[in-house]
Amino acid sequence: MRELRPAYLPVDPVSRTVYEPGELAQCDLWFPEADIPLGYGQSGRPPVLVIVSGYSRMITARMLPSRQTNDLIDGHWRLLTGWGAVPTALVRDNEPGVGRGRPTSEFAALAGLLATRIHFCRLRDPEAKGLVERANGYLETSFLPGRTFVGPGDFNAQLAAWLQNANRCRHGTIDARPDWCPVAHAEQPSTRRRSGCEDCQAGPDSGDIRITSIGRDRTVTETWHTDQCSTYWPLRRPADLD
Repeated sequence: MRELRPAYLPVDPVSRTVYEPGELAQCDLWFPEADIPLGYGQSGRPPVLVIVSGYSRMITARMLPSRQTNDLIDGHWRLLTGWGAVPTALVRDNEPGVGRGRPTSEFAALAGLLATRIHFCRLRDPEAKGLVERANGYLETSFLPGRTFVGPGDFNAQLAAWLQNANRCRHGTIDARPDWCPVAHAEQPSTRRRSGCEDCQAGPDSGDIRITSIGRDRTVTETWHTDQCSTYWPLRRPADLD
């Protein structure tokens, strides 16, 4: 009986999830309890997009004008550009501006452009993105108290400066600083291919134009072309043809 009893015990509801470098980032909207001047005598409480890396626990955040799709896309683009890396998946709840169960056409296009995927949590399951929920509480209790703001731009400036110091604090789970170079670099695409164009025979040493793309396998490809390459010509912007 002593040997059989463990096999019939119920599943332990408490577990610790371990993330691999670049595996995912959790996203959420934080609504700070502070009235932000918006100009013309008006004030409001705009949303703040918060993204937390699953592996390094690095936090990045930015106040947005609204919860509409265009503003959310712009916020994701700016924050991920600041990281210089894109995780394999973005975990978030069912936000109307992003999608319910499946992304909107605009966010599906963003995911395809960034070679990532969007994972939606189940309804009423905040524990599925506990990292970013704790980050929201951290911002609410450690960043917000005692501060005043003259506008959304001032809010973002103060938040960015504060996060620089916050991300330097050693995190107990990873036993390292979230902004520590080996940890941060581990989340960037690890494979980079450099190739020349077969049509114009250009290479890194002889090419004039470099086209960079990210594949679904997280591989960054750099292809070189000459200025007169027939393969590159259809890719040129209208402004380049003037």
